[in-house]
Amino acid sequence: MKRVIVAGLVLVGSVLAAPVNAVELDLSGCSIPVLPTMPDGSKATQEEMVAASGAIKAYLAENDKTLKCMESARAALGEATLSEEQSANYTTLYNGVVDAAHKVGEGWNTAVRAFKAQ
Repeated sequence: MKRVIVAGLVLVGSVLAAPVNAVELDLSGCSIPVLPTMPDGSKATQEEMVAASGAIKAYLAENDKTLKCMESARAALGEATLSEEQSANYTTLYNGVVDAAHKVGEGWNTAVRAFKAQ
């Protein structure tokens, strides 16, 4: 799997910027982690699988921090409401971060199954 940086948080200034007299959701303190490199389980060594496991655990921990950061930024607005567009963009970005974690988990499970089948 290629390393990819999801550039969704760049949306803070453009897509999530509020129109006049509306609130602005600031996600600039939230960073999306780089996807870990997934080993080819059918060819990987034990050492490569252990190293990948550590990288994946670190990625998932950072991903959780990103989600908590996003949730905190949204909660900091209190009763203020986002525009419909802002809310949709926030939800899309949040779901993208969650989906990326699920894909990493699925990729890891596939790699582990292939490794065990060696």
